[in-house]
Amino acid sequence: MRILYLAPFTSREDHLDSGVVGYGETSGNALVRELRLLGHAVRTVPTRPPATTKVGHAIQTYEELSTLDLKSFDALFMYNTHHQFAAEVRRLLYETGATGTLLTGYTHGSHWDPSDQIRHAYPMLKFADLGNVMAFDVVFLVSHYMLDVVSRTLTAELGPKVATEFAKRARVVGGTIDTDRLEAARTDKDEVPAIVFNHSPTAAKRPEVFFRRIPEVLDAHPDVTLTVTRKFYSDNPGFTELQQVIKHFPGRVTLGETMQTDAYFTRLWRSHLQVSTASHESFGVSTVEAIYAGCCAVLPTHGCYAEVTGDSGIYHRDEDMAERLNTYLSDPMATERTVRDQQRAIRRYYPSDVAARITAAIASP
Repeated sequence: MRILYLAPFTSREDHLDSGVVGYGETSGNALVRELRLLGHAVRTVPTRPPATTKVGHAIQTYEELSTLDLKSFDALFMYNTHHQFAAEVRRLLYETGATGTLLTGYTHGSHWDPSDQIRHAYPMLKFADLGNVMAFDVVFLVSHYMLDVVSRTLTAELGPKVATEFAKRARVVGGTIDTDRLEAARTDKDEVPAIVFNHSPTAAKRPEVFFRRIPEVLDAHPDVTLTVTRKFYSDNPGFTELQQVIKHFPGRVTLGETMQTDAYFTRLWRSHLQVSTASHESFGVSTVEAIYAGCCAVLPTHGCYAEVTGDSGIYHRDEDMAERLNTYLSDPMATERTVRDQQRAIRRYYPSDVAARITAAIASP
């Protein structure tokens, strides 16, 4: 197939949107690579030097699309419909007579998921968000959790007809990680047990919950270290609690200050445990990356985590998180069993498998 890939906005600057500083580049590029390996002719826009803002990136994309023969492609594939708007791309397809070209792509979040606080920061785009999804011929979802929660919310607020239209377009293909780039960063584990907290400093990730409870673990295990990969500013959730952890455990906390991708991947390989406290998670790229790198992931029941990893590593109450960490740190065999279970669970999210599911969805819309 001839596929035109609409790349998401990415940046080397710090950003609350993890897709901008991380998975928009890694998993998106991995999918392009795998689609090409499957024999598809994949062209990417925008091709000019990347814009420094999301608005500039969207403008570049629309301008380049307007110069192309969109009828010459079998499908347009948008990685993130919050970085360009599918409705605008659909308008271009209509105006250029490219009505036979499929419009497909991911929505990585939704105003229609009540736990998605990033999307709720744009409240007047709630119906625009739905309009973008409905502008797709096929919309890719990263989890059945996302399909279920969006379908239920649409049914409750707008009725079954709208929910049915959404479900007709929806295909759960899963999210992915860049296994090649992770492998290039492979290194040995640290000699002392290392915990990594790799969430962005947002309310939906509840970092304050982690930083309030991690002292119990650091007190019980004096050799354990902690790496916080993302930069926390003074107005971010969890900043005050993190400062207290640094104060009480000098020399044992490493601040990554939003690590560059390859250094971040190396840090995952060196770590032993990864922890999430998120109240919202539609897939969990940072968790899947950590599991691939051999970390034992300790995860809440929220969102899609149980779908992604099964029961392995799941805790049910916030107060159980520290206890679960202490158990793993005291029992390396139990930790290794959990790592193996979780690694088996995430194999279906390798980029070759996800690219194959995307291909099937495009071929049979």
